[in-house]
Amino acid sequence: MSSHAPAFKVLTSAILFGTVGTAIAYAPANAGGSALGIGRLAIGALLLLIFMPVFGGKRTNFFMHARKKSVFFMAIGAAAFQPFFFSATTSNGVALSTLLAVGCIPIFTGILSAIIFHERFSTLWFAATSLAIFGLALRFSGEIKVESTLGIFMAFGAGLSVAIYVNAAKIALRSQENPIELTSTAYLIGSLFLIPLIFSEDLSWLGSLRGVAVVFYLGAITMALANIFQIYGLRKMSPSSAGTLALAEPLTATVLGITLLNESLTTISFIGLAIVSAALIWLSIGTKSEK
Repeated sequence: MSSHAPAFKVLTSAILFGTVGTAIAYAPANAGGSALGIGRLAIGALLLLIFMPVFGGKRTNFFMHARKKSVFFMAIGAAAFQPFFFSATTSNGVALSTLLAVGCIPIFTGILSAIIFHERFSTLWFAATSLAIFGLALRFSGEIKVESTLGIFMAFGAGLSVAIYVNAAKIALRSQENPIELTSTAYLIGSLFLIPLIFSEDLSWLGSLRGVAVVFYLGAITMALANIFQIYGLRKMSPSSAGTLALAEPLTATVLGITLLNESLTTISFIGLAIVSAALIWLSIGTKSEK
């Protein structure tokens, strides 16, 4: 296997994550962001559980993994992201929320990785991360409008949730257990955490074929499949580098917005996208798998 394969697996997962916004644009008008987020996590958990044997996993190991602290924190991270991010977009819009949430993922992930794993950051990581965040800021320049202070903290909470998940997953993977067993257990527990939120959501949109199709896509592609790539890539790379590669998400969302949703970009935004792309390619090529 190529020494760069783990980085490209994580990058692939980020690209799949980046299709979330476009998919939601096709959801029924009365489909709330939180409800879609909860459905996304639950469907992802169930699909991973169903197909677990394909990846050599055993469903009977669920309760064994459920008792692990690392899996518990994976569940917290996966569950918390859904209401934090979707509430942030409702408060301050997609542009600012994406900039803050995704932009802070490498920072929070790096800080936690330094504390937990005593990771020393390479010059490549510092340079590529700084360049990517700068490009991300250019991408959303002119679109940012602050309407809610709480929404800002919600976006930061979403970024921190991802950082917690990534670092907890790295700890869990040290046990050499089946990666899909760990992920499906975490998602299932995370889904249970979110059950109380369901009662405040309008679920009538699930009666439409379009609503079902959108939430199934979110769960199957942007949760289950995306995290298969992520968890297998994370086995052989540092959490900090994985956090930076998450910046491919807004890059993907922008490309899909232009091609499928007829969105337009300014010259500055295009330059920002080019900078983010260059930084991610640089980091992917320069990141080699761990021993």
